[in-house]
Amino acid sequence: IGASLIETLPIITGIKSISSLSDSTVKARLITGLKLLDRISHGSPPVYNKISEVNVSTMAEMGITLVGSGLEVIIGDDNWGQKVQNLEKVISKVTERIETVKAVDIRFGEKIFVRKK
Repeated sequence: IGASLIETLPIITGIKSISSLSDSTVKARLITGLKLLDRISHGSPPVYNKISEVNVSTMAEMGITLVGSGLEVIIGDDNWGQKVQNLEKVISKVTERIETVKAVDIRFGEKIFVRKK
């Protein structure tokens, strides 16, 4: 891929090394992270364009980090349809108060948890 495209792609963290991809659970986490990115890119392009990182260290706590604000959004590994629909609204509300918010946890449907700095 070209250098200009590389600058716009999010990085994937939570995998120790390329050799660890031979482990089926590590490979599954990576694939799930890529599927999450795909879902966000189709469901919420404005949010996708703000993603700097996807953390796949654990399936349950899978999430993204946003460019600029550094806001962490814990999404989890299931029920992305509704979560992605709400993602833009949640992020816009939280970034208004970003100086006091470190992370948002949207894994539990309608219940949204905010971790303060």
